[in-house]
Amino acid sequence: MTLSGDKEKGKLVENNGKGKVHNIQNRVGYVEVDLARAIKAKQFDDHDDDALDSLDLENIIKNLKEDFGRLLKEKKEKESKKAKKAKEAKKAREAKLAKQAKKTKEAELKKKEAKKAKEAKKAREAELKAKEAKKARRQKVVQISSDEDDDEDPTSPTSTRSKALTAFTSTRFRAPTPSTYTRSRAPVAPTSNAQVASTASRGYQKIAMT
Repeated sequence: MTLSGDKEKGKLVENNGKGKVHNIQNRVGYVEVDLARAIKAKQFDDHDDDALDSLDLENIIKNLKEDFGRLLKEKKEKESKKAKKAKEAKKAREAKLAKQAKKTKEAELKKKEAKKAKEAKKAREAELKAKEAKKARRQKVVQISSDEDDDEDPTSPTSTRSKALTAFTSTRFRAPTPSTYTRSRAPVAPTSNAQVASTASRGYQKIAMT
């Protein structure tokens, strides 16, 4: 591994840190591999006297560690945002479902009330029709009875008028009872023999004149 290659990989990892959440884990893996390689390379370079290469490796390792920490932090933030969005989406779905359920419930309630009102109106109309029909039947019966009274013979014994007249007459001219007759009978003045003789004489005279 060359230093330029390590720098390019480190820069690539840094630039890729702005990617999407699902790529973070892959980048973390790459950084881990690069970090392990850099540490191993440093161990080999410790036997060399080239201090510059050793310093470069330390800087690379430092940068890789920083990238690794930043990527982990970014991953956590992305996951947190994703979880928050999922929670908000779930809450929105639940609110939408609750709203739809409320609308459905209100619609069902309105439907029931409308049905109940319709049935009540129907019952009132049926009751009103029944009353009108009953009234019409009564009027028809009265009219038929009146027509029959107009058509029948008043002199007939079976006539309603004849029966009514007979009942009225029998009531007015009902024979007095013995008690009534006794109370209502007027005293008769006694008749003398002279009055009888006078009356008989006048009768004979009328016969003779004729």
